[in-house]
Amino acid sequence: MMGRHEESLIDLTKSLEIKPDDAFVLSTRGDTYRLMDRYDASLVDLNKSLEMDPNNENALAFRGVTHRLMGNYIESFADLDRSLEINPNDMWVQNQRQITDRLLYDLL
Repeated sequence: MMGRHEESLIDLTKSLEIKPDDAFVLSTRGDTYRLMDRYDASLVDLNKSLEMDPNNENALAFRGVTHRLMGNYIESFADLDRSLEINPNDMWVQNQRQITDRLLYDLL
């Protein structure tokens, strides 16, 4: 039996076959890959989405979290900061940035 992330991934991939330059669908599929712990695939889609729409706050946030999960704390911090520059009131991104901040602090 397929899980909901696998089902979502199939649907998102079908959407991209129809419209491969859809930045929103790419960022959504990138986040789905992240939720499945497929971080390299996540970064491919999120990078591609951000090439099309550099101010996509969600893609920046998703990529920031993906970087953090991969141990790339500096990249994570930069993406989350950029997302907050676009939408400073996003509580989820603020929380993700605090988590990254604590991890960076613990490394020092």
